[in-house]
Amino acid sequence: MEGDSNSMKVIYLAGRCFSTIGGIQSLNRQLLSLLGRSGNLERALVRFDLNENVPNTLQTQVVGFGGSARRFLWAGLQIFLGHGKGKLWLCDHLNYGPLAMLLSRGNYVVYTHAYELMLPVSPLKRFALRRAKKVICISDFCAALVQKLGVPAGRMVLLPHGQDFDSVSPSPSKAGVPRILFVGRLDRHYKGQDHLLEAAVLLKARGLKFDLRFSGGGDTLESFKDQAKGLGVADCVQFLGFVSDAQLKQEFADAAMFAMPSNGEGFGLVYLQAMANGLPCICADGDAAKEVVVNQETGLVVPYADPEKLADALQRLIESPDLRKQMGQAGEARYEAQFTEAAFEARFLGFLETV
Repeated sequence: MEGDSNSMKVIYLAGRCFSTIGGIQSLNRQLLSLLGRSGNLERALVRFDLNENVPNTLQTQVVGFGGSARRFLWAGLQIFLGHGKGKLWLCDHLNYGPLAMLLSRGNYVVYTHAYELMLPVSPLKRFALRRAKKVICISDFCAALVQKLGVPAGRMVLLPHGQDFDSVSPSPSKAGVPRILFVGRLDRHYKGQDHLLEAAVLLKARGLKFDLRFSGGGDTLESFKDQAKGLGVADCVQFLGFVSDAQLKQEFADAAMFAMPSNGEGFGLVYLQAMANGLPCICADGDAAKEVVVNQETGLVVPYADPEKLADALQRLIESPDLRKQMGQAGEARYEAQFTEAAFEARFLGFLETV
């Protein structure tokens, strides 16, 4: 992709991009790479990253401020006073909406991710969201929250995520007891970890053989281990803690299914990674996951906080390798058709042409 000197120039405001992991950080890295390659990136101001975190290919366009609010604001003001006129200001988060509103002369776009909209939104941020030229929503679930804050539907743009994932070959253990994989921070209880443990109790009581594996850490890791012991399922539940990228790829390769019955996903990139690995997915019906996972086709959607229905869905997949294969193949096909990085880049560049 070659740069175009006549393309829309973007001033990118972000919190973190290269120094930490996470869904928004991953999106930021994607967008900065894309905007750099397409010739759209004028300058990116990243509040919490250090310049040493920035890849060499973006060193001339991306500036990190190491958490300094004063230097971050001063850099934005310099752009406003210099060459900011006529540029599109793109905020990776609602946190930077008020600043963009002040400096962009009204020509700004705010990315929304849903979780920040489920928290109290200050009057200033709400005003900035309403004044934005466009508000990007990563899912219909997210869009509904944006609309509740008073943003007209005509100024909302739906841009689902898309990302490429490397995969590895399954290990010999794949042919053994079916593995149920969960990936996510354990200190975020809305992700349904408790309900998975309660479902494990029911599955064990029904005489089913399975291996439930939790990949992810957090302050509550030890308490979840104690909970599994107290419930009598420690023999069929594994807590892996934080794992390396290489180990995580192997976990996806060796799993028989993916389950995260969450109630707070604005999108859920982890479901895409599962689908890219040919895994059927089980999710809950309270957030955007049901927009990614097609019920009865690429996986099963269950009521949130209903361990019995969750256990029924897990049992159905545990007992039917053919159904797992069928749903896994359908999920992989859906991922390849709609959620690759190339598909996302095409959607985003198409959006830029309309702003």
